[in-house]
Amino acid sequence: MTFRRTSSLAAAVSVLAAMTGACTGEVTVTYPVVPSTLPLRSTTTSTVGIDRTAVPLPSFGIGGTTTTIGFRPSSASLEGIVSGPDGPVAGARVRIERLVGSQTASTIVDADESGHYELKAVELGRVRVRAWHTPDLAMVVDDVFFTESNAKHDLALQAYGRTDVGWAMTPSTPILGQNVNIAVQVSSRVVDEQGMISAKPLSGVGVSVYPQGGLVPIAVGEQLTKADGRAIFTLRCDATGTSSLDVRLATGGQAFISPPPCVSPTVTDQPTDVTLPENLDPAATTLVPIGVVTTVPQLPGSKGPGGTLVPVPVVSQP
Repeated sequence: MTFRRTSSLAAAVSVLAAMTGACTGEVTVTYPVVPSTLPLRSTTTSTVGIDRTAVPLPSFGIGGTTTTIGFRPSSASLEGIVSGPDGPVAGARVRIERLVGSQTASTIVDADESGHYELKAVELGRVRVRAWHTPDLAMVVDDVFFTESNAKHDLALQAYGRTDVGWAMTPSTPILGQNVNIAVQVSSRVVDEQGMISAKPLSGVGVSVYPQGGLVPIAVGEQLTKADGRAIFTLRCDATGTSSLDVRLATGGQAFISPPPCVSPTVTDQPTDVTLPENLDPAATTLVPIGVVTTVPQLPGSKGPGGTLVPVPVVSQP
């Protein structure tokens, strides 16, 4: 005899039915389905974490739940001279960062007319220092060092507010008797108010090229740079050997380009003897002459198709 736990009433009815069936024969009893009063369990997995916003965080005894660093009063100080290519830089900006683990605190001081900067009576330790002068001078790499007392640290700036010229050539190796394209890009490097260095293409700048050697210009005249700062010139290789390009800017700059030398194409004769299969009738076969194949030698260090810009220094025109 097997009992199923449904409810007290159902169990009693089941027992009674079993006893009656034992006495009078088999009795079939049908029970209505009793709806469950328990809430259904969802099978959906939740990715929402436990809400702990009401749980108080432990205090570290410094007036808050997070630690911060700063330039607290101390006996340490930091000073020095900010110099550029032409000497001390008046009004240069100097960012001084105090480094403690992964945390930083920073402040900016300005250099006086003699290029002198100073941060007095503060707690230092490991520091990172960087200086700049908008729009033309900046440091390439930050200086990082350790100091706990009075320290003197001079800073050197490099000039960036200048015009840059780059060039690229396609094809990468000029071939005798063929045309090549020379792209000249004119841009300006500028130091912004935060000391960041960026290159800005200059549009509308007049550019002229004066080739020497094997390269001859297809068209002579000045071209204006486009929005990307580039002006394209087409030249032809008329003679093998080295070549050079004198680039003149209407703004007064001058640059010199040394492209790869023009070379003669290499002609390779292909064999005319062809071995035919034994089961092929030569009389019924027409041979197609292969002719000659022209190959272009690649020079070491030559520029790829489309050309990666090669920077060249810009000097004042004589």
